[in-house]
Amino acid sequence: MRLVALTLALVLACAGAGAQTPGPDPAANAVIAHYRAYVAAYARDDIDTARNEAAKALAASEARDGDGGRTAVLAFNLARLYAQYGPLSEAKAPAARALELAGNAGSGVDPLAARVLSAHIALMQEEQGAADSLHDALLAAAEREDLDRGIVLDASSALGRVAMAQENWRRAAFAWRLAGLRTIGDEAQRNYKRATALVWESGARLALDEYQLSYDAITEAVKLMAPLAPETSGPEASSAEIDLGATLAWRAAIKAKMLSENLDKTEPLVDLGRAALEGQAPLCDVVIQPRPAPRYPSKDRNAFAVGGVSVRLQIDASGQVTGARLLAVSAGGDSDFGAAVLKVADQWRAVAGPKSPPGCRMQTDSHIQTVSFVLR
Repeated sequence: MRLVALTLALVLACAGAGAQTPGPDPAANAVIAHYRAYVAAYARDDIDTARNEAAKALAASEARDGDGGRTAVLAFNLARLYAQYGPLSEAKAPAARALELAGNAGSGVDPLAARVLSAHIALMQEEQGAADSLHDALLAAAEREDLDRGIVLDASSALGRVAMAQENWRRAAFAWRLAGLRTIGDEAQRNYKRATALVWESGARLALDEYQLSYDAITEAVKLMAPLAPETSGPEASSAEIDLGATLAWRAAIKAKMLSENLDKTEPLVDLGRAALEGQAPLCDVVIQPRPAPRYPSKDRNAFAVGGVSVRLQIDASGQVTGARLLAVSAGGDSDFGAAVLKVADQWRAVAGPKSPPGCRMQTDSHIQTVSFVLR
């Protein structure tokens, strides 16, 4: 994720004003010159130079203006740079400086943004109590739609990972939900990041026994991820298909868990919405007839294990499955669910479902099918 410096317009405005003043102040020129060098270096991915020039811009501003001028903003930018690219040990001092000055009138730094950044850096440095501090800051940030989305996304994702590792499921669910609501980038990037956050949230909800919320989150993730994984040709799955397969397998596993425990389950209809190959007729609404059905592995049944499997199927024009590739297995521990599906998948057939468009085709190399293993 590329970080856009917050003060480019402000600093360049100052630069323009300085250019119109006879005999420009050398100290002012130093701040502007180092800042421009930082921006240029960052734009060409020269991170070493960017760090060096950002630090010099801050030092020049402190020498000229002390706590005023652009010092707070330059400290904030430098802290973000260190936090993303390292060394992390250098990030704490400018973050603390930005937080200290953020409350001053005209500082140019949002106090809550500085608080989130400082707590995020403390969390990465594994400081005592940092997770609690960041959680509190993000609770406030959740109420601020105007706050820098990149700062909130990075911080909430970091908190989510730590909370999952600590098995603090309630905190993890909150953090991942917030991360999913603050994604950045173009539409495809935002949807992928949101889907990823929803997968993690789903896991936390499941650990909390919030089964329907877990299922709803993973279903939303599937809807976002499916359009990013268009139909492909050949025996090998694309990386997008593998990601989609993993998400679908997790959804199938949650479904298996709920059905096995006779829990009420509201199952939203999901149209995967995968784009067909360019220049080809539209795909039929492929409905797999899974006969023979996979046998429940005795090892997994004896362990009372449930799970979900996703496979990528090659189907010929007549609807016969001619090849199967395992995409993902979602189950607790080492299961035989995937092998059980692959053992019979090439005997399955497909038919055109009721939503099939006129003139559609059955032949495809990349139909994704899921199987849930449910204990009855």
